[in-house]
Amino acid sequence: MLSRLSVYILLIVIVSVLSIVGAMTAGARMIHADVLTYFGEQGYITRIYMMDLHHGFEVMMPGASNNDGTFAWSPNGDALIFATFRDNNTEIYRVTMRGGVSNITQNASSDFAPTWSPDGAYIVFETTRARNNEVFIMEANGANPRNLTNNPALDRFPKWSPDGAQIAFSSFRGGERGLYIINVDGSDLRFLGNVRTHDYEFVWSPDGRFIAFVTSPNGNQDVLIVDVETGMVTNLTDDPATDVQPAWSPDGAQIAITTSRYGDADIALIDVATGDIQRLTTHGGSNAVWAPDSRQVTFESSTAGQSVIYIINRDGTGLRRVTNTESSNYGVQWRP
Repeated sequence: MLSRLSVYILLIVIVSVLSIVGAMTAGARMIHADVLTYFGEQGYITRIYMMDLHHGFEVMMPGASNNDGTFAWSPNGDALIFATFRDNNTEIYRVTMRGGVSNITQNASSDFAPTWSPDGAYIVFETTRARNNEVFIMEANGANPRNLTNNPALDRFPKWSPDGAQIAFSSFRGGERGLYIINVDGSDLRFLGNVRTHDYEFVWSPDGRFIAFVTSPNGNQDVLIVDVETGMVTNLTDDPATDVQPAWSPDGAQIAITTSRYGDADIALIDVATGDIQRLTTHGGSNAVWAPDSRQVTFESSTAGQSVIYIINRDGTGLRRVTNTESSNYGVQWRP
């Protein structure tokens, strides 16, 4: 028999969880910025989870399954797209917060790495439909897919410009991995100078004027920015240490990086205007992700061999652990 206290506590937990799930799935705009989405991995199973930071309860994403991959929120926070292997083939699925899960690619090739256009009308993704990795665009419901890059080289990791007019992507054209941009209609393909990117480690500035990326100009990894219009490249870190994983703050003022300059990997913030670097974490951290209001940063840290998500204020105060489960948690995105 449960004691009265146990029953009372159980009722509180049930009511709290139901209220959180209801708020998450009802499209309640007021709490979107306080909802984190991330992977939970245990053994060989990977699922997508959500957490309301106000309450701290974790729930599995509606429609989530084993082995779900890269995901992205719609700009209004009402739907999520993600790559998944649930059909014994990598497809892109869409789940709405009001209910409903659908396969929007339905193709025998592998489709993955999806991201929404800023207006939510289109999705860009990577696919093997052309027998090599290409960048495709389709409507938000999966209709009318078209090949944007159409080149024998590997074209990967597409990312929309903030105004939705261009797409940046990594390509192995010419025998070297470089950073390219192209208009969404396939015109005006441009190589952004002599830039060798490290896979997906590049990010647009909020105003769309620059792209921050990682390269090895002197044998070590540095964070640089390139002017999209002029092609001018500036090394922001230029340090013997390893500096990777740039994340531009939504207000455009700072870039968070993972750096080894303090010994172990930690998070630091670069002032874009002055180049000043401020250490943010002191006990390890990687993969920084900014809150939509630029006031906080989430990051991952290893605890007893397990990846744990933490959150910290921009000024270094208010550090707290977010996830506390048996699974490893990583790949954070804030719900818009």
